[in-house]
Amino acid sequence: MIQPKIIEKQSDITTPEIHGNDHLLMVLPAVKKIAQLKGAPLLDILQARMGRRGVKLEELKKSPLSSDLDQGALVTWLMFDPQLPAFEQHTVMRKAIQSLMAEHPQSITIAVSGTAEQRRQAAETAIYCTLVNSALLPERKKKDERKPLQKITVHGHQSDNAYLAQRAQAAGNTLSRELTMLPANELTPGLYRERIRKLAKEENWKYEEFDLKRLRKIGAGAFVAVAQGSEEEDA
Repeated sequence: MIQPKIIEKQSDITTPEIHGNDHLLMVLPAVKKIAQLKGAPLLDILQARMGRRGVKLEELKKSPLSSDLDQGALVTWLMFDPQLPAFEQHTVMRKAIQSLMAEHPQSITIAVSGTAEQRRQAAETAIYCTLVNSALLPERKKKDERKPLQKITVHGHQSDNAYLAQRAQAAGNTLSRELTMLPANELTPGLYRERIRKLAKEENWKYEEFDLKRLRKIGAGAFVAVAQGSEEEDA
């Protein structure tokens, strides 16, 4: 499963870097007053956009706000609150990512700010949600013209292990969603076993198969009952 390349930059995003990107996600720390964001890039544009839409600062915790920049780029802001439940954190991050992914970009730039801990949590959540929401799930169209996201650039945080946990969780999430979307004729027990064998080989897992005869012998009735749902005895 191929994932986008992740580039990390410890330093905050600069104006030239903003102008050099077409799809930007600005993840702000949870604050109560706009003055506490002094020095944040594109703050004047954010304030103007909030004023025009009548949006209060605290609303950015649940509803991202987007705007086009003069050079044609699309920027989306959200306020990341680590005190919110993980589900709510992922929900607002997903909304922000989807606003960018709607244009099918080849790269996305994420800028996080705040304390070191706020940056870490925001970056990890943003990376996970970007990987999950940029994955191309199976489609049955005759011609699939979708192009995958190729690169994610993170400004403001340097991870310890290149987001290993987030990339693994996203890969597992995507695999599960792919399997649930496949029709029965593409996911028979035999085809499912082929996928497992391939995955085991790629990940260097030990792999052992129990056919129906052996399952019956060891009394694995639940597995046998499920396997009988397939017309072919290939479980």
